[in-house]
Amino acid sequence: MAGAACDKRHVEMNKPLIKFLGALAVVAAANPAAAVVLDITSAGPSPTFGDTSTVNFTWDAGMAYSPGYSGQDAFYCEPLGITPCVFSIAPAGAATDVILNSFTFGSYAATTSVLWSVMDLATSLVVASGSAALTNNTFATIDINLPSTLGFAVSFGPDSYAAGLNSVTYNNAVPTPGSLALLGAALFGFAATRRRA
Repeated sequence: MAGAACDKRHVEMNKPLIKFLGALAVVAAANPAAAVVLDITSAGPSPTFGDTSTVNFTWDAGMAYSPGYSGQDAFYCEPLGITPCVFSIAPAGAATDVILNSFTFGSYAATTSVLWSVMDLATSLVVASGSAALTNNTFATIDINLPSTLGFAVSFGPDSYAAGLNSVTYNNAVPTPGSLALLGAALFGFAATRRRA
């Protein structure tokens, strides 16, 4: 019976901490990172194209730029129709992960379909794949919406001349000073409660 009384006392003592941690979880869930759209431009595909303080891109050496994919800028691959085009996106700096939301293809004056696949670099597993049907001046947006701690490698082709990459949408988790302060306060409160027990 003494054990049950002790457990009740610990629950009562920890109620404020439990409420605080619950509020912390609500605040964290209410502030997701905003998605970033990387539109392909004539500035790429340079080695640092698209890089920020929280994400790094790597572009296939065979990628080239053209303004003519469904009327927009795009990257396509040379040599034509022989090997797939590949790019990767990975977290950088203080980012703890990267979320690949989507990517968009356009067509080059033709009706075509392009095979694509997404590999999670943390597990080396293909997590999504398919085929996108395109006609001139139409786009195909591929929704992925998956997180990874090491990033993703995206492959498209091998007919990656008739289809070009128009954009990539992503976001990632970066611990903010406010969330770190809340976590510190929670840990301090937990330690003070444990010390009283």
